[in-house]
Amino acid sequence: MKKLICLLISIVMLLMACSALAEISVSWSDGKLTVSTTDTEGMNMILIDGQDTGKFVGDTSPSQVFSVPEDGQRHTVTTIAYFGATGGSASFVAGVAPTDAPTEEPTEAPTAEPTVEPTEEPTIAPTVEPTEEPTEEPTPAPTDVPTPGPKDGPLAVSVIGYEASKLTFSVSNLAPMPGEAWIDGVSTGITVYNGVNTITVFLKEGTYTLTIHGNGETASDIIVVKAPENPVISNVSYANGTLSFDLDKLNGLGEIWVSDQNAGTASANGRVSVRYALVPGDYTVMVYDSMYALRSNTLTFHVHRLVAAGEAKAPTCTEEGLTAGIKCSLCNEIIEAQQAIPALGHDWGEWKVTKEPGVGVKGEETRVCKNDESHIETREIDALGEDWDDGVVTKEPTCEEEGIRTYTSKNDPNLTKDVAIPALGHTPEVIPAVEPTCTTTGLTEGEQCSVCGKITKEQEEIPALGHMYISQRAESLTRKKYICARCGDVMYMDANVAIENLYGSILRNALGEDVNYVAQMDAADNKVLVITATIDQNNPEWVSEIGMYLTKQIIADMRSEGFEYVKYVNEGASLVFALDDLKDELYPTNDVINEYVITLDPRVEGGCLVSMDATIGDNQKIPAQTFIPMKLNWNNHDIEVTAQGIYNE
Repeated sequence: MKKLICLLISIVMLLMACSALAEISVSWSDGKLTVSTTDTEGMNMILIDGQDTGKFVGDTSPSQVFSVPEDGQRHTVTTIAYFGATGGSASFVAGVAPTDAPTEEPTEAPTAEPTVEPTEEPTIAPTVEPTEEPTEEPTPAPTDVPTPGPKDGPLAVSVIGYEASKLTFSVSNLAPMPGEAWIDGVSTGITVYNGVNTITVFLKEGTYTLTIHGNGETASDIIVVKAPENPVISNVSYANGTLSFDLDKLNGLGEIWVSDQNAGTASANGRVSVRYALVPGDYTVMVYDSMYALRSNTLTFHVHRLVAAGEAKAPTCTEEGLTAGIKCSLCNEIIEAQQAIPALGHDWGEWKVTKEPGVGVKGEETRVCKNDESHIETREIDALGEDWDDGVVTKEPTCEEEGIRTYTSKNDPNLTKDVAIPALGHTPEVIPAVEPTCTTTGLTEGEQCSVCGKITKEQEEIPALGHMYISQRAESLTRKKYICARCGDVMYMDANVAIENLYGSILRNALGEDVNYVAQMDAADNKVLVITATIDQNNPEWVSEIGMYLTKQIIADMRSEGFEYVKYVNEGASLVFALDDLKDELYPTNDVINEYVITLDPRVEGGCLVSMDATIGDNQKIPAQTFIPMKLNWNNHDIEVTAQGIYNE
């Protein structure tokens, strides 16, 4: 009876461990790996061959796609619940596996029952690099761990310590095959070997049981996890758009906060660097351990505004010069002191032959200083030696490989020399381009070698042009005719006709997703273009912070159709502004504006949000310095808008 009860307890514990697993499926095709999950309760971190990919699957992202080149090898995908037990595991082959690759034997799940009943499931995120699948020949065990050897006793494990998400333990008498690490009855999916093993797992404060399963044996030891300490940062610096600092005692994932702005994440202790653009001034930096809700100390740092430290002086041939140096105009710190520039010395021109050499007779050449023509140098030219013939080709060059031309001295037939003949290079042959139309995609012009047939320039797909409707004369007071300048397609637009997504993707929500809209002429004023967002009423959160993205081309298209004003409607609120107020340059910096972003959100707390941003340069999004006048209608109240902010009645 006792044996039966123990067996039932073991089965229940295994079922509890399995219930924490979320099914995942993987598929690989043409260099693309798709990872999907059925878990709709939370987020799971994705690891490929034990390496953190930085991506998650779960309730908001049921699948993720990765680029995995074809190598014919089997790879392992593991998902780890960010707060919870191990997610799931699956494997795939990237391409066609080698014909002589050894057959993979399935791993049997350990049947030993756990020694400690856990109070809560540990958060486990293994990042130990697994051994790779063999390619042509079986790959030996990693050189940094002992290979299994003869047993001289029972399987044993001893926990060395746990610190900063790193669990270190020693395994002995694991033979003839490696084993697997389990924590509180849950498999980590990590292979372990004889000797010292270190794996990455996220464990909260408490006591856990580490169990090693291998070769029909199990061995266990206790893990004691102390309360984590607050992270500590030091040695902060900022240069060339990169913020760097030393990080210690981080236990999970860290959020980097610069003057109350999230600047990125830190995943490991050590020197941390993150790209973050800052204007000159004083800032603070702090790291927040999001897994354990711990804050680091706060440090201050200064971003210099660099200007010349003094007047520069150019050097001459005989006199030293002086650099301008660099200083901060805000704090006056000398960043780079002015340095002496050595005298240039003579700037000699090219050597020119003034006496040609002959066989056995030396020649002469001179050069003149470009700074002072009175400075002249003269040197001898060696007498001519061997008189080489024109040579013969002893190896023909190809498109990509050099050839060889062998020369023979006319004075000594036994003296030869080989000279490389440059590779011919590919002879480009044009692969004709396919022009796109309004509704079909095209292809760019490509190239291939007409000699060897190698593709030297891949063709790229050109998006369909889309219709470019041009306004024609009005057929009535409220009806206008539009003809596509490319294909001649005809459409009509009036106050009673609404056209979906007429100007393409100009409305997007806070997640960057396209929002559908309809465009139509205002029934009361044919110079007003009405853009109305069409909102999914079953997903009210989708409406938040919907921005209208207006490029210079879209603004020009609206003007060419005779419109002078745009009325932007979102959930009962409307915002009217003049197209002529959208200038091409940003005041006062005169930066060229690529795109305006006008946001209307009637659901924010305290009123209705109105904001205007502009993108400049490489699509850098910044608040517009000069806010154009707008008229907001919200809750049947007309409000004059002169600055971005939240407006109420």
